[in-house]
Amino acid sequence: MIKKELENIRYLDSEIKACQMALERLELNTVTVADKVKASNPVFPYQQISMNVSGNVSSYETRMEKAKQKRILMDTIDKRNATMTRLINDINQVEDPELRTILIQRYVNGLTYEEIGQMMNLERSSVCKKIKKILD
Repeated sequence: MIKKELENIRYLDSEIKACQMALERLELNTVTVADKVKASNPVFPYQQISMNVSGNVSSYETRMEKAKQKRILMDTIDKRNATMTRLINDINQVEDPELRTILIQRYVNGLTYEEIGQMMNLERSSVCKKIKKILD
């Protein structure tokens, strides 16, 4: 495991959330129009009926640009999720449960060394040494 990669777990998570928010904004910016029109049955007796019609008002180029942006955002989310999954799996491969808990609390949950020490009844320096031991 590389310490720099582990430290990036929280940033990966925030980047995923930012991409998801951007996707939601793309969906909200879509302009649709709905209307009610008069029509008739396609077969005899040709009775008059009302139908609801709706559609996207934006141009073809605008829709293609949004689709491209959406695809880029989805690819980014997929790559970041894969990286996070790989890093979390690396942490879960650690055999020592105490050390695994320390790594999860530090890098996934973002706790400080002091908070981890209080939670696990350890000194701050002990927590630091255990992390350094596995990352070296």
